[in-house]
Amino acid sequence: MTALTSYSTGLATVGAGGTTVTGTGTIWSGANVKPGDIFQIGNFQSVISDVTDITHLVIPPWAGGAKTGVAYTIWQVSPQRFAGAQAMQSVNELVADLSSNRIPVVVGDDETVPDPSLGEEDQTAIQPTTGKVWVKSGGVWTFLGIYKGFVLTGAWDSGTDYVVGDVVTLGGSSYVCVFDHTNHTPPNTTYWQLLASKGDTGATGATGATGPAGPGDMLAANNLSELTATAATARTNIGAAKSASSRTRTVLTSGSGTWNRPSGCVAINVRMVGGGGGGGGTGSASAGNGGAGGNTTFGSLTANGGGLGPNGLNGGYQGGSGGTSSGGDINASGSSGQTAIGNTNNSAGQQSYGMSGGGSMLGGGGRGGSNGAGGNGGAGLAYGGGGGGAGGNGTIYGAAGGGGGGYCEKLITSPSASYSYAVGAAGTAGAAGTGGGAGGTGAAGVIIVDEYY
Repeated sequence: MTALTSYSTGLATVGAGGTTVTGTGTIWSGANVKPGDIFQIGNFQSVISDVTDITHLVIPPWAGGAKTGVAYTIWQVSPQRFAGAQAMQSVNELVADLSSNRIPVVVGDDETVPDPSLGEEDQTAIQPTTGKVWVKSGGVWTFLGIYKGFVLTGAWDSGTDYVVGDVVTLGGSSYVCVFDHTNHTPPNTTYWQLLASKGDTGATGATGATGPAGPGDMLAANNLSELTATAATARTNIGAAKSASSRTRTVLTSGSGTWNRPSGCVAINVRMVGGGGGGGGTGSASAGNGGAGGNTTFGSLTANGGGLGPNGLNGGYQGGSGGTSSGGDINASGSSGQTAIGNTNNSAGQQSYGMSGGGSMLGGGGRGGSNGAGGNGGAGLAYGGGGGGAGGNGTIYGAAGGGGGGYCEKLITSPSASYSYAVGAAGTAGAAGTGGGAGGTGAAGVIIVDEYY
């Protein structure tokens, strides 16, 4: 004979004469408990008149005294459970399967967790669309993880919505998605787990057989025409450099703009100087200083202009400093202008000549003005020379010369398509003062670009 089935998960609490039973860790709903089942603690029993929820039952006044957190048994004998012998047998078999955990609880697509009223202790629940699996432990569904096959989705794409189990490739390695997301690049470990990393480069293979000789005859008069229709490509094919005569030159003497690389140009040599400083003027009053020479630039190369020549009002001033340079293979400073002597006593044999300007690598300094008549200073010589200082006389000091422009030279073997440039302007001449002379103007700078093909 088949024994009565029962349910006894959790603990029960009921007061003396009470009509409500409260459960702890119980699931008093569904197939577990029905109105008409028998509730028993110890030797006392009562018919269950209603099931309020999974932790509350309604019974007639309890005659077994107050009970708190004790074991209990619910005998599943309600008439609601019986609808014929065959039906009862099928139900019992289904309940047995569920009780033995052979059938998992299925979680719908619209649910995030299993229904807490379903399942027995140690029974599993599964959501087929996501692969999520739970197990019932202590009357509570506990999430175990996601169990589903990999889905190969190809190369990682920032616009794709990835879900757990998707596999992508990136940079020679493969990654599996562990958290649903969009646009998180592997190997971000919050969303991806490395599946297989890129392998090391393999060993170099054996050298192949030597190919057949080509048709060209390097000793024949037509060897270049056999290789190509253009001489430039022919030289490349046979590894020959272009001769030194294959060169053009661009000379920039003023202003600013953009130098553009000629077609076929493979290297350039840039030489340049800054503008020369102007020489100082002389006079008993209102004599002017010369102006500083302008800076010359070509891309990142710089040749600074020479310093100004001071006037001769007080005598003894140091000449304008030579310009510096930077960025080149060769960076040379210009010469400083000569310093004024600072003496006017001709009667004692002292001279008050104007001082010469400083020279650059590409131009000499202007001569100083003559003594005794307030002579004007000479202009600096092209390119980048400093202007000479004006001469004095018995009552006027001679003035100092302007500095020469700095020099920069650079060989660029892989020139850019273009470079911005500016040519340093000449330093202005110091104005003549009362009874004196004017200084010489400096010479403008220059940029010389030799272009090789």
